[in-house]
Amino acid sequence: MIFFLDFEASSLSKRSYPIEVAWVFEDGRSEASLIKPAPQWDDWDPASEAIHHISLDEF
Repeated sequence: MIFFLDFEASSLSKRSYPIEVAWVFEDGRSEASLIKPAPQWDDWDPASEAIHHISLDEF
């Protein structure tokens, strides 16, 4: 079965970190989960937030 995997990131910099993982199977089933940032992860870009629509407050 084919599936697509997608990650959203906190920014587009080299210090960015994953904030969401999602997948969808060819039959349409899908799931997504937020990834809680570790305390030392502090790179957040409002421009990236405007694209993925995930607010830092959601964590």
